[in-house]
Amino acid sequence: MKVRFVLAVLGTILLLGLIGSIAGPRWQPEPLTESLTVESPDVGVVVDRQTAPVGTYETTSTDLEVELDGATVTARLTVPVGAPDGQPGMLFMHGAGTGSHTNFAEQAQALASAGVHVLVPAKRMDTYTTTSRDYVAMARDYLVSWELLASSPGVDPDAVGVYGESEGAWIAPVAAVLEPRVAFVVLVSAPVVPPREQAAFAMDSYLRNTHVPWPVFRAIPRATGASVPGGGMEYVDFDVTPWQRQLRQPVLMVYGTHDASMPIVQGPIQLMNDIAEVGNDRCTVRYFADANHGLRVDGDLAPGFRELLADWTLGLPESATASPRVAGATPEQTYRAEPVDSPRWYANGDMLVWSIVGSALLLVGGPLLWVLTALPRRRVGRRLPAPVARHTAATGIAAVAVIVLFVAYCAQVADLALNYRTDDVVVLGGWIAVQAAGAFAAAVLVHSVMVAKPFHPGRWSSGDERAGLAGRLLWWATHAGALGLLLIAAYWGVYPPVL
Repeated sequence: MKVRFVLAVLGTILLLGLIGSIAGPRWQPEPLTESLTVESPDVGVVVDRQTAPVGTYETTSTDLEVELDGATVTARLTVPVGAPDGQPGMLFMHGAGTGSHTNFAEQAQALASAGVHVLVPAKRMDTYTTTSRDYVAMARDYLVSWELLASSPGVDPDAVGVYGESEGAWIAPVAAVLEPRVAFVVLVSAPVVPPREQAAFAMDSYLRNTHVPWPVFRAIPRATGASVPGGGMEYVDFDVTPWQRQLRQPVLMVYGTHDASMPIVQGPIQLMNDIAEVGNDRCTVRYFADANHGLRVDGDLAPGFRELLADWTLGLPESATASPRVAGATPEQTYRAEPVDSPRWYANGDMLVWSIVGSALLLVGGPLLWVLTALPRRRVGRRLPAPVARHTAATGIAAVAVIVLFVAYCAQVADLALNYRTDDVVVLGGWIAVQAAGAFAAAVLVHSVMVAKPFHPGRWSSGDERAGLAGRLLWWATHAGALGLLLIAAYWGVYPPVL
């Protein structure tokens, strides 16, 4: 009996591992074979003519109301006091983590103190949600603010460009194509690849930095490649490449070498190739040592970043082709950001949610049905035999525990990854605990089935006859729900992959 039980448990674990291996897409990112040559460690830009350095002028800020089509946003205009007429202008476009007209205050103050007029409009939020974003429409909205800046007193309307950071770097090239009068484009922490590819790349980088076991990587395409339950988020497949291939303006690209979420080598290479389609070779790339996604080091903007923005902007058009073209710290990117395979129908979008909900309803519905059938008799009689009842309850609890523990582990890993921290005890020890819980739940399920022998009713005692139909439904519903949860756990990599 013991040998048969052990073999049954091992067989169940291996079967769950096999199902998990073949049930969804695998994750095998290709190494990045291209590279950029950093020509100088100096991030500065040098042109022959003199430009005003940061700190030359006092600055003043004014809040304005910008009328869009169907909405009004507040924008903050920061200008140099006492600068001559005909100064450049820069419009800022928000990333996913910013939205207020008060954002980018440090960049705006530095640029204005060197003579650049800066406008930071608030992000339009009535058309911007988690599930719905239209980057082309957002570009058109930003261009209304661009027109306002270009027509402001003291601004040279032929020298007004755009600054896009993170998500804004998908929007800035679109705006520059829609409005050819845009003088230049600054892309900071630019994804370049579509959002879905960038999200998968970021997950891969974060997980590698956190030292998680390889089976956890299986979750990357299964999470990022899935459609959204209920629909929406079509923007995750937005491809800025066709817009970049029409981009004729000079471009400044800036990255931090500690930005694990962006393809910091692949991105500039792809953009250079894209703009070359229209004969544009005016791309300047700068890497700041130890700076993160927000171009910050220990909470402050990276040293030299403000000066780079001012010098490059004021030095145009000469700065667009000034040497070195690629400078700063040496970037590292091991793997490519690339298209993500979609999960199969049964683990995609709504079906994934319904599988979880269905398993949970079976676990809850069986006991609920049993109680309801007992109420008319005003007693909780007609119960399952004691051993069967105990193992049935243990099966449901163990399956739920696996899911809870797995979710808690993922939350802990996410916290470590997003904060650029490592903890091998939590990461490796937690994964061992998750797999141990999965193995234990499988053993409990197998033991419960072997005790009850549901396919041999004659084996059940007369006590089982008191359970009646409701008791049998309770047993089947609980075990079906538990099996469903264990299959879900297998899909997400809890059980050792067989293939």
